Amino acid sequence: MRPADHFLSLLSRYSPGQAGASLKSSEFDYLKREFSSLVSPVLGRRRAEEFFERARERIEQDGGSPSRLGAAAAFFLQEFDDLGMELKEEDWEDIRETLNEASEEIDLEILTKLMAALLERGKLYT
Repeated sequence: MRPADHFLSLLSRYSPGQAGASLKSSEFDYLKREFSSLVSPVLGRRRAEEFFERARERIEQDGGSPSRLGAAAAFFLQEFDDLGMELKEEDWEDIRETLNEASEEIDLEILTKLMAALLERGKLYT
């Protein structure tokens, strides 16, 4: 099982629209810690937590599926599956902006691969 798969399995317990407000504080904190522990080797802890907060707010506002948090984590971990994972345009924009902001802190090889993945999906420029 890939690391992102475990996080996606945790998120599968929650229905669309349940990405924040209706979660108990302890559940929310747990998911935030899990996301951060997955993504912080790429983005750093602060940026991972900030990304999680922004994504959670977007998903909560649009009633989307919490699995988008898992899809974003999978992208950062280079485990994204175009067939089985979905991100909205706003998610892609946040990923791109996060990578741009963290570009001097991210390993150059990883950054290059992530930017190439954005380019392949037509998400590097909008």
